[in-house]
Amino acid sequence: MNYSFAPHLRAICGAGGVEEPRATLFALVDAARLDPSARKRLGNLRDVPTELLFDSSFARSALHLSPLLFELSPNSNRIEQMLILDRACADFPMLSFIRSPLSLAGLVTHLRSVLLIEAESVPYLLRYADTQMMAAANNAFGPSQRAVFFHDIEAWFTVDYRGVLDNVADSGSHLQDDHVAGQPIVFDAEQTSRLLRAVAIPVLASQLRNLESLFGAALTHAQQSAFAARCFADASGPVDDDTELLSQALQRWRLEAPQPGATR
Repeated sequence: MNYSFAPHLRAICGAGGVEEPRATLFALVDAARLDPSARKRLGNLRDVPTELLFDSSFARSALHLSPLLFELSPNSNRIEQMLILDRACADFPMLSFIRSPLSLAGLVTHLRSVLLIEAESVPYLLRYADTQMMAAANNAFGPSQRAVFFHDIEAWFTVDYRGVLDNVADSGSHLQDDHVAGQPIVFDAEQTSRLLRAVAIPVLASQLRNLESLFGAALTHAQQSAFAARCFADASGPVDDDTELLSQALQRWRLEAPQPGATR
């Protein structure tokens, strides 16, 4: 169980797999999750135009953690490039494919303009290169905010922990002129609550990783998310009670944990 795009490449590229779409295909990678092995794999894309999203932005001090944006080839090399990216990233929710008529420079400018959100009067970096956070933010956006975020983006493909392909972009509305460039998208209290509910599964999985070393060692990241999702589905109490839910999840894990020496 992982986040592989390999079964979905034809759906993303078209029936023939190499058909040139009317817009350019880009790949967005959450570089904060890249380990040395994955970085070595991405080294095979040295001839692919690439930009660091945090460069020339307020987040440039964290440039080593910057998401990477790749402009993929419009010819038959595209599938090979996508497979290199997939092999480097499939273990974690860190890869998206984006289709847009914008140039690489134009898409970089747009994505830098939506790096910030504001919730409860506090600005936050929106880590949309993490596909779990992208899904959560998309769940919290209102229609006008979704139009702002996906302005000139025709498709934004992600794969969840179940291996399901999703296009999170709102293709019905891309023209929104009332947003001031450089200003954060502001979430009200209800939207903030929706965002927190939407990230509950990855947050629970992260808590279990921090508390139980075997949880992270025995299960893939996707399996960890699936386990957390089952804990929510089977919770005996209100899921808003985070402490009780975590306690239930820990008890369940200790009952289900594989014996030492078992392989995943």
